[in-house]
Amino acid sequence: MPRQARLDTPGTLHHVIVNIIQEICDEREVNIKELSSVIRRLFVSKARRIIACRLVKDYGIPLSEVARHVGVSTSAVSKMIDSEVN
Repeated sequence: MPRQARLDTPGTLHHVIVNIIQEICDEREVNIKELSSVIRRLFVSKARRIIACRLVKDYGIPLSEVARHVGVSTSAVSKMIDSEVN
């Protein structure tokens, strides 16, 4: 039985998500630990919104997967995307 691809292999879904999160956190000067915590500061919330919109719209990553990585519910990710459109 063949082995599965490693999660840190370039091109895997996990690798893409981690790279986008790291890139946006560096741009916005947000700590990744703050991003996945329940902190509700405006700059952290904006970073979450940017990450969610980019991953879902540009890469087609499922809402549930994005929610797991940014520390919010699937419903919250859906609302972020809806508010970005409006």
